[in-house]
Amino acid sequence: MAQSPAPISASDGGDGAEASETWIGPIAIPDTPEGRSPAGAVLSLEPVTATNYHETLGLSVHPEQERFVSSNAVSIADCYIYPGTNPRLAREGSTPVGFTLVHLHAYGPDGTVRFFIERFMIDRAHQRRGLGQALLRLIADWAARFEPVPASIALGCVADNAAAKTLYRSVGFSETGDVRYGEDVMARPLHLPTESAR
Repeated sequence: MAQSPAPISASDGGDGAEASETWIGPIAIPDTPEGRSPAGAVLSLEPVTATNYHETLGLSVHPEQERFVSSNAVSIADCYIYPGTNPRLAREGSTPVGFTLVHLHAYGPDGTVRFFIERFMIDRAHQRRGLGQALLRLIADWAARFEPVPASIALGCVADNAAAKTLYRSVGFSETGDVRYGEDVMARPLHLPTESAR
């Protein structure tokens, strides 16, 4: 998702940002829980550091998907410019398989807190294995550890990225009708009833 820049609060002149959106951050970042991949291996998210930076840059999507998602290099650069964003390398066991960039923000007249997935990608060598669903569920578990606890999880998706929208709907996201940085906003509650039973 997102060739768009990392979000800027409307008061800072962010083009296309929600009128009432404001940043929360920097904040304390909770530890990421572990999950299981479809193959049963440990699925984890770890901070991007000097140790795994080159592994993160080595991940890529298929050429026809490049217009839908910024490169990981751009995403990492964004996270150091905009405080409060959190880059994470996804591993299946010891193998790098994906990347995400997330942050908390408040929006709406009551300042409701939302956990926003700014970037999300699965490496092309590991797509179509169910890792996208598994990682999105792991991110939801992580979101629940933040303070303040977000009311929902949201992300942006290019309007004609049908495959991504199908993936996001499969884990409870739906279109909100909002457009942010030229992308359709999709959101879901922090916890879904089916996940509460896990």
